Amino acid sequence: MVLLVLVLLYDQGCTIVWHTTSPEIPSLTTDHQNNARFLAYRLTYRAPHLAEFVYKEADSKFRKNIESAIERAGFHLASEDGARILLDVQVSESQPRGAGLEWVTGLTLGAIPTWATNEGMYEFVLGLCAPDRALLRGRYLVNTKTFNWILVLPVFWINVFTWNDEYNFLGKAIDALFTKETMTPVQVDSQCQR
Repeated sequence: MVLLVLVLLYDQGCTIVWHTTSPEIPSLTTDHQNNARFLAYRLTYRAPHLAEFVYKEADSKFRKNIESAIERAGFHLASEDGARILLDVQVSESQPRGAGLEWVTGLTLGAIPTWATNEGMYEFVLGLCAPDRALLRGRYLVNTKTFNWILVLPVFWINVFTWNDEYNFLGKAIDALFTKETMTPVQVDSQCQR
């Protein structure tokens, strides 16, 4: 029984995770439902603290969410050379702070609760580039909060719905970028160089 408790404490069994964004991503539907438009995307993902296999898995999940958001907006994927519009996505992931506090909970078999807030754990910078108009940009920070305590063990299944919110937030941010009401023209810069 003690071994089971130690495994659950070590393997995030008594941890609840949730994410928020700043600014909040608006929940709007896209209005570019023109299937004749082609769009390419470029993803730059930075997470130097991750092991290579974890990095590749996260990169793959981000790409799937980007492609789903592009399809929802009514665009067809194309190569950078064949598309008139380029979606430039930059994702930066910071190393979690406060991770050492989880060991306090683990060493005390969950008796001492710990929590951590990681402001700006993920940063999304999105740019929409077209040769005939200015660059459109959006920037969002994803904040991660964790709570560790043995008494949350019965509800750790909530993590199934919140653990990977950062991927869903990226999709929502792209949806918001494609919505005219949230597009903000800015000066064209080197971010859009093809």
